[in-house]
Amino acid sequence: MAACGSVIMTAHPPLESRGLKPGAKFRVVATIAANGSNDAIRVSRHVRERLNAAGIPAVASGGRWERQYEAIREICQRTDVLVDGVVIVDVTVLALIDCENGLTAYTVSGQTGSPGIDVLTDRLIAFLNEGPEGPPQTFGTERPIS
Repeated sequence: MAACGSVIMTAHPPLESRGLKPGAKFRVVATIAANGSNDAIRVSRHVRERLNAAGIPAVASGGRWERQYEAIREICQRTDVLVDGVVIVDVTVLALIDCENGLTAYTVSGQTGSPGIDVLTDRLIAFLNEGPEGPPQTFGTERPIS
């Protein structure tokens, strides 16, 4: 039997990383593009629109910064619009930075062959909608621990 020569790509689930603060602590977030590319800016707008549609107040924070930490500092110190966190948006990564301490509170990322930005945004929305106790504690893939 001859090989057909086609490549089969398997989808990889998004990878998530969480800090200690539950998502419900972030009442208002700002969104910024990870870089100045048109794709990143377009995706940042799309993510912001999805967050707002899901009932999570998200505001645009336009500007150009040399480094991300400069953007975070400036956005978090603004007084015209108070935000609890900044979502840095790239085409395959969403990172939520906590304005209180400057640490990454949540990251979700995809890779080649993984779900698109809408799936990543849905994961971020789920995190932001978690109650103050955070996600249920689980062991492996078993049911939540009571």
